Amino acid sequence: MADTGFILTGTGADGGGGTSWSNPTNIQAEANNAAVSGFVAGTPVQTSYLRATNFDFSGSLSSGDTIDGIEVQVSCASANTFFNYEWSNAQLRTSSGRTGADKSPSNPETMPTSQTTVTMGGASDTWSTSYDADDILGSDFGIDIQFHSDPGPPFPYGFLVWWVKIKIHYTASASGYANDVFGVASANIGKVFGVETANIDKVFGS
Repeated sequence: MADTGFILTGTGADGGGGTSWSNPTNIQAEANNAAVSGFVAGTPVQTSYLRATNFDFSGSLSSGDTIDGIEVQVSCASANTFFNYEWSNAQLRTSSGRTGADKSPSNPETMPTSQTTVTMGGASDTWSTSYDADDILGSDFGIDIQFHSDPGPPFPYGFLVWWVKIKIHYTASASGYANDVFGVASANIGKVFGVETANIDKVFGS
């Protein structure tokens, strides 16, 4: 089994569904600037989905490879310690929309109060569904994450996300037979060491 290493999202966006995120594109860089949502006082709040997509796995993953597991890291925090700031959802998505299991932390589900890297999934975890390599290589592949407060505090508060990364664990597809030998197309090779190719079963035991 191989893996892609952790790849940073190429696109951060507000996916709708609650209190909007300011500067969602901040999650596209490992920097000190976070995407922020939920600075509202007095009532419980559910954030919009923070959508991370457009991961570039092309440096290692190829069409036809088998997807063995998907691992997600989110660098996040809540703004203070006085109320419950919790995960609502963490779900992968493809061009068809959200898919697979909700992997949001449940033990504990409370958000950390200082910048912390939360890991979900693993080397043999496909989030209760299956994915083709082409699903993963598509620009729409990624994850939607969402948070909520319960109850709402009497003063402003918020959720912060600094970056999102995904690692794909995979088994490479068989390479198959070569179509050329030393740059000569196999269809144009008639003999090897004086023996006609039609009469050759093996070359050096291969």
